[in-house]
Amino acid sequence: MRKLQVGVVVLTALLAACSSSVTPVVDAPAMTLDSKAEFVPGEVIVKFKEGVSAQGSSKMGIQASVDRTLGGGEVVLKLDGFSKQGLDEVATPETSAGKAVLAAIAKLQAQGDVEYAEPNFIMKANAVPTDPYYATYQWDMPQMNLPLAWNVTTGVGSPVVAVIDTGKTNHPDLAGRWVTGYDFISSSTAAKDGNGRDSDPTDVGDGGVCSGQTYPNSWHGTHVAGTIGAATNNGVGVAGVNWNARISALRVLGKCGGSTTDIADAIRWAAGIAVTGVPTNPNPAKVINMSLGAYTGSACPSTYQNAINAAVARGVTVVIAAGNDNKTASGAVPANCANVVTIAATRKDGGRAWYSNYGSVVDVAAPGGETDDANGQIDRDGDGYVDGILSTLLNSTGSSYNYTFYQGTSMATPHVAGLVSLMYAVKPTITPAQVESILKNTARPITSTTCNVGCGSGLVDAYAAVNSAKSLP
Repeated sequence: MRKLQVGVVVLTALLAACSSSVTPVVDAPAMTLDSKAEFVPGEVIVKFKEGVSAQGSSKMGIQASVDRTLGGGEVVLKLDGFSKQGLDEVATPETSAGKAVLAAIAKLQAQGDVEYAEPNFIMKANAVPTDPYYATYQWDMPQMNLPLAWNVTTGVGSPVVAVIDTGKTNHPDLAGRWVTGYDFISSSTAAKDGNGRDSDPTDVGDGGVCSGQTYPNSWHGTHVAGTIGAATNNGVGVAGVNWNARISALRVLGKCGGSTTDIADAIRWAAGIAVTGVPTNPNPAKVINMSLGAYTGSACPSTYQNAINAAVARGVTVVIAAGNDNKTASGAVPANCANVVTIAATRKDGGRAWYSNYGSVVDVAAPGGETDDANGQIDRDGDGYVDGILSTLLNSTGSSYNYTFYQGTSMATPHVAGLVSLMYAVKPTITPAQVESILKNTARPITSTTCNVGCGSGLVDAYAAVNSAKSLP
């Protein structure tokens, strides 16, 4: 079975019924459409009440002719001045052709002999990225219902997502995604870049000997960033949750990890709060991704909680990994802090991943994948590849770029952070409390047979969450 790295080569009817008698006029509600709704120019679908024929449209102030009759008895009215054509040209509520169609519908709806009148809407296949690895390997995106969500928004106008992690790299599938970030690692030894805090958040690697054990470079922040916003629909690599993401890399994890003090300062700076000795953040975030933590068994440290509270007060949603200890997340820091969205991990079949923390602290779950456990590699569906989350990465030395499967609540968290940024895209005024409430209320429950220890409100549903955010007043 291939565990894998995949190399860079590697998602009508309308007329009306009008007899010679006067047709009574009734009040009809105006049709409300999204400004980008697409329909066939010059065509209206009309269903007349039983016994009424499609004739006399001119008597209703409409110049049109019947183009065809549908199987359900509806007729398609073709407005004068519009020729028969394919779907390469469309009308929307804001075009002149669209306004003509809607005006005709309004007149028809006001007639007592008309059951209903509506545009001939144009349907399209659910948004499917052209990125070559999407269809084959990125099971995680459909699992959380992202294809339907992408029909609503791909993130245009979304806010900055701050990734508090190992820093950024020049992976080509992340080109154009990075905005100003910062290196918050105080220790030059941990930073491995020859100095302490500085304005360059480049990930130079976090490998080394820690407590007698040698660890390879993880390029963890690059993998997380790829899930949030890898360049999408570009025919290269993988797809990101947000096709128009702007990501700020805040480097806090270096050799052997990172400290509470550095991470707390990064949280504040991400939210646009002044931090002593650090320049003002020119690109404050509205979403913070924290795919990090430790199982301390303690309550949330006040240093974390105070920083989180300050960020949330600025309207920032903080999304945090529940941890990979297969324990109750109540002992995992900072997952157990208040005012955050804590994320558990699901596996390929939608159940809880074997390693994911759980319990009352968890808010929702998202795809985290499984690559291996104590018994070896995991390939539940037998497709020849491990069931992990595929995203952007580098080789062990950082000399080349690739795509690699990882597992963890660290991988689940950016799925939600990316989704939250889509929610802000459709409703910029949404609050962190509303974000959390919507994520919970729209999540799909995970059955007790696949998570009997507590996976929050269930698996996030991107389509339902984005629509719910969009409908907020």
